[in-house]
Order: sequence, then C-alpha cells, then structure tokens
Amino acid sequence: MSVRAKFDVNRFLDKLFTGITDGKLAEHLPADEVLRLLNEVRRCFFLQPMLLKIGTPVNICGDLHGQFNDLMRIMDSEGFPHCRSYLFLGDYVDRGAQSVELILFMLACKVRYPKNFYMLRGNHETSSINKSYGFYKNVLDLYRSDQLYDAFNKVFDCMPLAALISGRILCMHGGLSPPMLEAKNLKVIDAIERPLPDSLINPANNQMAVDLLWADPDVNVPLFAANRRGVGHIFGQEVIDRIRTRFGVDLIIRAHQVVLDGHEFFNGTPDSGLITLFTAPHYCGMYDNSGAIVRVAVDLGVSFKRFEPTFKNSPSRG
Repeated sequence: MSVRAKFDVNRFLDKLFTGITDGKLAEHLPADEVLRLLNEVRRCFFLQPMLLKIGTPVNICGDLHGQFNDLMRIMDSEGFPHCRSYLFLGDYVDRGAQSVELILFMLACKVRYPKNFYMLRGNHETSSINKSYGFYKNVLDLYRSDQLYDAFNKVFDCMPLAALISGRILCMHGGLSPPMLEAKNLKVIDAIERPLPDSLINPANNQMAVDLLWADPDVNVPLFAANRRGVGHIFGQEVIDRIRTRFGVDLIIRAHQVVLDGHEFFNGTPDSGLITLFTAPHYCGMYDNSGAIVRVAVDLGVSFKRFEPTFKNSPSRG
C-alpha cells in the first residue's frame, strides 16, 4: 500500500515564485498540486476558530483584490511572514488581474506559517460574487477547470469571519450586526458553523455572518438601517459605542470600502473607535487612492503605513 507523500509547502512556494513574471503566472502550477494546497489549507482553517484570537505585534491589511505586486511591496517593507505576523481582512480575489497568483501565495503562507499568518473571509470570498467579478474567469483562463474553482470556494467556506487582537481590537471585513447587541460575549461569532457556503449566508440563516461580510458604517444613522448595497446593514456611532462597551474592546478595524488615504477614522475622529482600512493602492487602475496597513504594537499602540500608487494595476480580464 502506497503512502501519500506529505504536502511540501516550501516546494510549492518555490515553484510558484519561479513561475511568476511581473506578478503573473507565466507557467502555471499543475492543477493537482493546487488541489493539494487547497485541501491542506482547508484543514488549517478548520483548526482555528471562527473568531481568531491574535497577539501583538501584528500588521493588519485590508482589501487587496488581486494586486499581488502591492502585497510584495508591503512585505518587502514590513517583512515576510517568517519574521512578521499578519492579519488580512478579506477580499483577496476579483477585480485585480493577479487574483490567482495572490490567493495561491497567501494560502501557501497560511499553511507554512499558521500561527502568524491570519486570513479572514471577505464578501468576495463567496461564490455568488467571485463568479461574476473576475476570479472565476481568472481560474478558467489558467486551468480550464470548474472543479478547481469550486475547490477554492470550499476553502473560502471555511475561513474565519472575525479576529480579536489581545482582547481589545475587534476586526472583520464588513461590520457590525444587530444580533451582536444582544449577545453576552463574542463567543456568538464562534457559534457560526463551518463550512459556511454562500447558500447559507442570508438573513434567514445567519444575519451576523451577512453583516460581518457586508455591513458598512454610516454617519447618518444612529443604529441600523438597510444597506444601499442591497445586502446587510449600515450602522452608526451608537452601535459602535455599544459594541465596544459590551465586549470591552477599544477599537474596531474593518475593510470593505475604498478610502483615499488607505485608512480612515469613522466620522473623521479617532474617538469614534472605528477604522476603515483599504490596502490596494491605485485600486483597479482607476482610483487615485493610497493603500495602507495598520501596525499594532506590543502595547496595542496603533500606527499607519501608507503605500502610494506605483504599479499600474489592471482590472481583471473577467
């Protein structure tokens, strides 16, 4: 009886970088090797809770949307994951032309460095969205395989939805949800079952999951209202204040929206207790925004690092 060889993530990363030219896969990795990576990383996500508990120091990144070259800029500046901890807030795929390259690199890093490379799910890590906004076509252009595309989404179905840094900084992709105002503690997030396929992310099944992926802050509402996106809620300062008090957190960091400087305090003031973070500069090659990351120090001090547009980021061929 043959024994299946252990997945060699270092070899996978070597082959991935060998095949990448100007941020794009000139020679793609065999589909069977990609499937092995996806099976391995799915197990990694299952071994960690839906609400990650992360220590400091850590760098936090918002939306990347297939801008692989910009992720490399960040790591060249801040350090690669063998020497630096990272938390990513979702939206790795779609819109940018390097979605496959980016997600393969990140998932391989998750396998290689499971205790200091953390990835949350974004709304684009759902099949109903990434089938229409570029990722599906990116995968088919490289691999001609619906099976591989489905395997990526099975990985996304297992990703955590939120993270708590040293018990004081709450992070998610989208935002806050009405059920959180009634919860006794943040274990309510851990209670969300996985795998969580797109078909179960709806108000009838789990409103909290919807909002963690989709909700937006809005200065014009005190509590909650329907989101103009047609999915999830918008929420105001009173919700932020009540959540911070209820769960004993100092700060909420979320992504999901382009902001000009890459980071923005809600209502323009640090006193709001909420930061929107967007890490892809020159988003889709159409916006003049900077990207940014949040650096959280050992003592929970927060600072920002901006990345000005450098590369011409082409929109996805999808």
